[in-house]
Amino acid sequence: MSEKPKFEIKPPSTAQKPDAESESKPNQERGETPSEISETAVEEEMTGRKIHFREKRRLAKQKNIIEQKQVKLTKLVERKRYKMAQLHLAIKNLDAGEPSGGPEQFLSPELKKAILKAVTEKLIDIPQEVFDNIS
Repeated sequence: MSEKPKFEIKPPSTAQKPDAESESKPNQERGETPSEISETAVEEEMTGRKIHFREKRRLAKQKNIIEQKQVKLTKLVERKRYKMAQLHLAIKNLDAGEPSGGPEQFLSPELKKAILKAVTEKLIDIPQEVFDNIS
C-alpha cells in the first residue's frame, strides 16, 4: 500500500550557486587568499553602501529644499494675485468716480480734514485755506 508522493524533492542545482573554489580561483591567481577576498569584498560593499546612503540623503535634502521653495513661491504668487485684484478693483472704482476702497471711504470729508489737521499740526504749519480746498 505504498502510494506515490504527489511532489518530488529535487536536489539544489549547481548552476544556481557556484562553488566557493570556482569563485576564488581568479583571485587566487592574483595572490589573494580567500580570507583577504572576503575582507576586501566586505570593505568594498560597505564603502559602496555608505556612498549610496550619502547620495540618497543628499538628494533627499535637495528635494526638501526644492519643495520648500515651491511652497514659498506659491504663497508669493497668491499674494501678488490678491494685490493685483485689489488694484484692479481700486482703479475700476476710481474710473467710475467712486471711492477707491479701504476704510477712508466711510469717513466724511470734515472728519478727514480734522484727522489730517491733528496729525500734521506739530509737524508742519498748514494754512487753513489749504484745508478748505480739500474735498
